[in-house]
Amino acid sequence: MTESPEELVRAINEAWIEGRAAKALPELFLPDAVIVGPDMTRLAEGRAACVKSYVEFAAGLDMVDFEEFDHRVDSFGPAAVVDYAYRARYRRDGEELTDFGRDVVMAVATEAGWRVAWRMARPDL
Repeated sequence: MTESPEELVRAINEAWIEGRAAKALPELFLPDAVIVGPDMTRLAEGRAACVKSYVEFAAGLDMVDFEEFDHRVDSFGPAAVVDYAYRARYRRDGEELTDFGRDVVMAVATEAGWRVAWRMARPDL
């Protein structure tokens, strides 16, 4: 059970980095969760599509190092917005790359713990 919005974010990142996205992530997203890009384009709609986006992303790279930092949480009763920065160093197609970005996650408290309702991926910011 994820007991805080920050724990939810960490659980998601650990799952996809460790190759457990397909198994671990479905329980961390609401059925109607959405992932959008920085321009608000819908990248994934629904739990299955959100999980699939993580599985496919992780399958295409070999993670070297991942760090979350600068977490900010704004809570509103049973809802919270988590904004955090990350640095990801990985290998893809024989090349080592480093990405910096911020993610914004809208989390909702449920009886089973905190779950993702909405996420904005903001790479390279």
